[in-house]
Amino acid sequence: MLKGESVLRVESDQYGESVTYPPELLPAMQSALKFLADLALEHEQELAQLESSATHPELKRQFRIRLEEAYSRRRAPCLRYLSELQFQALASLRPSKEEPARRRWS
Repeated sequence: MLKGESVLRVESDQYGESVTYPPELLPAMQSALKFLADLALEHEQELAQLESSATHPELKRQFRIRLEEAYSRRRAPCLRYLSELQFQALASLRPSKEEPARRRWS
């Protein structure tokens, strides 16, 4: 790895080794993960605001359900995108037919 090069390493539970994903995917993965973190923080703040309000308990329950549904809807596209990035990353670790078999583990 070159000095200053960014990589994403993820521990493998099965083998206890780390895998290095292609650096060109790193900005997209970081951006998607940041979006999910920001979304989760916003969701937690909305729930806290709801819980601290003087709203009737039954209305709170209904609002909580709506908040959860909205949170799931907003997360879904980003989760699909991350899944696609992971697929691309894992595909890049597989040797091509022309390329000799090798492991890209660090």
